Amino acid sequence: MIKTVIVGFSHMHVNEIAMYIDEQPDMELCAVADVPGSGEKIPPFRYTPEWNLENVKKKYCSIVYDDYKKMLDEVKPELAFVLTENSQKVEVCREIAGRRINISIEKPLAASLSDAKEIADIIKKTAFKITRMGQLIGTEASKLLNVPFGIVDLSLAPTPAVGDSVAHILEEIGLESCGGY
Repeated sequence: MIKTVIVGFSHMHVNEIAMYIDEQPDMELCAVADVPGSGEKIPPFRYTPEWNLENVKKKYCSIVYDDYKKMLDEVKPELAFVLTENSQKVEVCREIAGRRINISIEKPLAASLSDAKEIADIIKKTAFKITRMGQLIGTEASKLLNVPFGIVDLSLAPTPAVGDSVAHILEEIGLESCGGY
């Protein structure tokens, strides 16, 4: 049985990740912990961090920690799913990697190119796996649908935090401008 935890509830996909873990006969969601957001408190509407936490707690895992570092130390998971605000991913990944725990990171990988490079350095310095959840779920979905995996995902869905968007990363790596009409 693979012991898993979830760190952060900023991305709405946390609900699907928890469901996916629950459906796997060889995985167990042992505990969850949120990481306080960097912005103002958002009312607990559907898919906001507070709503996501309560939904996952009610449906998939009743063990909730206030401190994700304490959770990592006590639960000793084999895999941590990171769904924090994008600006928090480097610090959270550094903490998880320091404990030699495999990591799955919700897209985007980081809030900036420099953060992505820092996560890449963490990967280089440690011998464990870091995956993107989109690939994990996409691979499984393609098997279920009997279609080849290999789409380009340009979803710019931000977390509820203002300015927490994939668009900034794309612009930083060279795309002139992101936006819509």
